[in-house]
Amino acid sequence: MGVGVGGCGVAAVPHVQGAVRPGHFHLKVTADGFQPLTTMIYFEGDPWLHDDTISSVKPGLVVRLAKRDQPEELRARGLDRPFHTAAFDFVLLPR
Repeated sequence: MGVGVGGCGVAAVPHVQGAVRPGHFHLKVTADGFQPLTTMIYFEGDPWLHDDTISSVKPGLVVRLAKRDQPEELRARGLDRPFHTAAFDFVLLPR
């Protein structure tokens, strides 16, 4: 089974029965004068971090989620339920 390139130029990985990916975000970071960066960020504690179908999880791409559930913070943000935040530093290379 191989990997193909779709019409948009993105690699398409064929579905494998039982294949599971850890939860993640796809991100593209851009800034004038710098090379764009496309990456994925994964979440600490995900049970599939060490068994990723495409082996793309790297320790530096795993973030810890912080639960935010303080009533005053929820009110200030106009929310009615807890949410999570994470911090990650991106480094872009100059063009």
